[in-house]
Amino acid sequence: MSADPPDPGLLAEQLTMKDFIYMSLAVTIRDGRQFEGRLLCTDQDCNVILEDAYERLPPNVRSRRQLAAYGERRSIGLIVVPGREITSIDAATGELQARARLRAGIV
Repeated sequence: MSADPPDPGLLAEQLTMKDFIYMSLAVTIRDGRQFEGRLLCTDQDCNVILEDAYERLPPNVRSRRQLAAYGERRSIGLIVVPGREITSIDAATGELQARARLRAGIV
């Protein structure tokens, strides 16, 4: 009889900040903009540095001119997002579960 695999949600709760390095994240700031990219690092002030990042405007801010200029998203490259501006940070569920399983030694 085989044991049931651990709950991925419980495994994800055991991740530390180090486990998020190079993970694709979506960082939302107070004005509604969202920056998506790979986490390079963070600091004691909760500033976040993303690489290969792009910006998404909130739907209520998009104008025809903005959409014509760069479409749904705009390439940023490397960006520092001030911690005081961040309202949420999200990771892709699949990637989060994969990291949690790797950390737990489950292949």
